[in-house]
Amino acid sequence: MGDYPVSEEKLLEVVSGREDNTKFFPFVAFDESGLVGFFTVRIPGNDDRKVRFGFVIVDPMKRGQGYGSRMLRLGLKYAFEIYGANEVSLGVFDNNRAAYHCYKRVGFRENGDRVVYKICGEDWTDIEMTAASAISITLQPDGVVFKAPAE
Repeated sequence: MGDYPVSEEKLLEVVSGREDNTKFFPFVAFDESGLVGFFTVRIPGNDDRKVRFGFVIVDPMKRGQGYGSRMLRLGLKYAFEIYGANEVSLGVFDNNRAAYHCYKRVGFRENGDRVVYKICGEDWTDIEMTAASAISITLQPDGVVFKAPAE
């Protein structure tokens, strides 16, 4: 999707034609100042118990303040406890170390798969990560309590 803040036009482009789709769910995160992040949950195949997070974007001015982690933890809670998934996957480019560590912090682990994409004439390596439903997530009045399974 590119730049932040994401324009209304770009968001509409991403979700266009998917409003009534039962396999694609856009999520937007807000705080008292407004929009802080966006991500999608989708069902990429025929197994409705396996979902995929994508287009994970946090306002650059809000990065490093825990918004990404909180947003993803709530996404995992939705996927596992409300939707009923038993696995959530996502991909992160190997040059995006901050996002990689954020994903690990909330319970994603590398699954051993890597995919190389040609982007602007360069090789970009995508690291595939998975979180399983063994993750324990509890919502409390003052925030989200999270416990990833022991490695």
